[in-house]
Amino acid sequence: MFCQNCGANVPEGTKFCISCGAPMNAAAPAAPEQPAQPQQPQYQQPQYQQPQYQQPQYQQPQQPQYGQPQYGQQPQYGQQPQYGQPQYGQYQADPRYKGWPMKWYKFLVYFALWASALWDLIFGIRTLTGGQYEGLKSLVYAYFPGLKAADIIYGIALIALAALAVLTALKLLKLKADGPKFVTILYIASAAAGLLYIIIAAISLKGVSIADIIASEIISLIISVVMIIVNNIYFKKRAAVFVY
Repeated sequence: MFCQNCGANVPEGTKFCISCGAPMNAAAPAAPEQPAQPQQPQYQQPQYQQPQYQQPQYQQPQQPQYGQPQYGQQPQYGQQPQYGQPQYGQYQADPRYKGWPMKWYKFLVYFALWASALWDLIFGIRTLTGGQYEGLKSLVYAYFPGLKAADIIYGIALIALAALAVLTALKLLKLKADGPKFVTILYIASAAAGLLYIIIAAISLKGVSIADIIASEIISLIISVVMIIVNNIYFKKRAAVFVY
């Protein structure tokens, strides 16, 4: 048993504490145990779970594969990788031409007709003003009055031919249906203008040799006839191209 005063351990039946001398009373009865109080249910606050936002996965569009060999793979011998585009040196035909080779057509519309127009314009103005006589215009026209009229008519005809050449080039560029016809008309008009000049000059220069003029105009006339035939055959085969 234990002393209630000092708490020392005292043998059972001792009336006084051997440590402090305090009288030892009978051991107090143990206090009755209080019934356990019922535990109140603990309120658990519901935990709010924030919905997790899942960001949509963006899939990068795949680049189209052009047949290029993957890394580590060697292309088969004798086969070149194809990339979907014409390789260097290959010609991609214009679908408007329907498969026809058009080199002569491009020569006409990008060079020949424009060069002809420029030449006819320059030479027409020169002929119209008598510049070909190099300062002797008054003297030449005094001896040959009819030659002035021939030069004026021929000069105007050359300027008109220049305008016709430009119109023909534009029609061919736009693939007009009447474009090839204008090519024929142009060369016929050119041949007719040269022939008319020979006739007027021959009449105006009676007694004077005009062999050089005649030879020059005959060559131009022959060229015009050849061009008419060649272009007629060429554009007739390609009639399906000129449909606009």
